Amino acid sequence: MTLSIRIATIDDFDRLIVCDEYSQTSEPRRQEITTWLDERACYVGEIEGNIFGFVVLEHRFFGYDFVPLVCVTRDMRNKSLGLALLDAIEQYCRSPKLFTSTNASNAVAIRLFEKAGFSPSGAIKNLDDGDAELVFFKRVRA
Repeated sequence: MTLSIRIATIDDFDRLIVCDEYSQTSEPRRQEITTWLDERACYVGEIEGNIFGFVVLEHRFFGYDFVPLVCVTRDMRNKSLGLALLDAIEQYCRSPKLFTSTNASNAVAIRLFEKAGFSPSGAIKNLDDGDAELVFFKRVRA
């Protein structure tokens, strides 16, 4: 099984929607994916030419890099592919620290970030009522 990561293109849009179930019912998310594609901020993970997921890397989080979304298709989950995407994206980081976040209720993402070597960095309240956004960071280079 050979895993590769590459910058996503607009031609990948439909396959990204398949990966991200939320985008299938959310027009704002589909617009966000289009923006990420236009900004070349979206990277797809492929195995033997088939997209299994994607990760987004932005460079505008208080001067640091930020991953707002890691997504793996339902049938490929629990195979450490989210971890592989996070590991692979580090080569594209422009800053020495990489940040990400998730809702406090998202135990799966929290475990993923911990396995990937991220440490808790704080919380933001009032984005989603009653479900704080937990921020994590990882030093990717000294």
